[in-house]
Amino acid sequence: MFEENIPVPQFVREKYPFAKLQPGQSVLFECAAEKRRGVGKAAYRVANYRKWKIIVRTMPEGVRVWRIS
Repeated sequence: MFEENIPVPQFVREKYPFAKLQPGQSVLFECAAEKRRGVGKAAYRVANYRKWKIIVRTMPEGVRVWRIS
């Protein structure tokens, strides 16, 4: 049976808060070595979508992302 006027649930998938970075800020994501590649890929995906310039570097304790512009 079909139903009407059922609201669509809001789905916000924000595993990493890259969208909150301002130019000149950086954030460190502490993670295991096998997760670091995924963090970097997610950062570049968000930056590409928002037309940002970022730098991603692997540190001993995790991944650091700098927003340049």
